[in-house]
Amino acid sequence: MQRSIAAASLSVLVACAHTTPAPVVVRVRDAAASGALREIGPDIGKRPLILEVEPGDVVPLTFTLEGDDIGTAPDQAPLPLVAKRHFFLRISQEGLAISDDKDHFERPARPGSFAFGVGVDRSGVRATVHIVTPARPHPH
Repeated sequence: MQRSIAAASLSVLVACAHTTPAPVVVRVRDAAASGALREIGPDIGKRPLILEVEPGDVVPLTFTLEGDDIGTAPDQAPLPLVAKRHFFLRISQEGLAISDDKDHFERPARPGSFAFGVGVDRSGVRATVHIVTPARPHPH
């Protein structure tokens, strides 16, 4: 009897382990060339993606603003975001998380922030978007 309970418990644990798909790990600089992003296939949005980012890696940022009164130019070039240090970015249904390794993702010490404003000075009218990324967790 005890053996069958242990076997049943083990099979439940194994079944639970298979319900969360393993993350796909991709280096940012190899993302376009590698087939790893295609490997996610129909699980896109369900299967976690971990991007390994190294100093100097560039991620193009496309910024668009649409509205009845004002908007970005349709041919606006992406802004290059340049990595300052090595880190891993996990993208999953739970959101975004950053880590120094690909296995331990913790809640940020401080959330990020976003600000938008319009001002006027001697140079003219200027709109500003300011984004601060979440602060990394403090070491234990």
